[in-house]
Parts: sequence; C-alpha cells; structure tokens
Amino acid sequence: MKVNKIDLSEPRFEPDTSLHKATVTLNVTGASGVPFELTFSCETAQPEDCPSTLVLYGLIKHAMKQARILPAFRGSDSELQLDLEQVTIAAA
Repeated sequence: MKVNKIDLSEPRFEPDTSLHKATVTLNVTGASGVPFELTFSCETAQPEDCPSTLVLYGLIKHAMKQARILPAFRGSDSELQLDLEQVTIAAA
C-alpha cells in the first residue's frame, strides 16, 4: 500500500507534557487501487522552539508507527510504503 498524501492539522505545543500534538491523515492507495484515508492523533517529544520541519517529521513518524500496527498493514503483501520525495504533505 502506498501513501499518496499526508495532511496535518495545526501542531500545538503542550507545555505540561512537552509534546507537540496534531491530527495526521494519511491518504493511501490499497492493493485494489482504491484510495482511502486513515486519521491518527499524533505527538512528538521535541523542544518548544524546535524547527517546524522536525516537528512535522516527528508527527508523521508517529502516524506511520500507528498505521503499521494495524492488522491490515502487517503482512508483506500489504506493507505501507512512504516516499517523502513523492508524497504530498499539507500542513495547516
């Protein structure tokens, strides 16, 4: 399965937990060729003044980690593929 697009809500920093949080939606094309979307609540532990690109990378990494534990993505035939040079990333 191939990730086509990643949409992120506006990341927010929570000082009490020192976590950046956002909603991440993955647009994926399955083996059947039909696209579908998966939405995750994601977080990453970065300093508050961390560059936004590193925060976005951490949030995407957390979404991919959550997706890979879903039963639909566990087999080698349904492995989730992400090419950051080819995928469209839209951040609020």
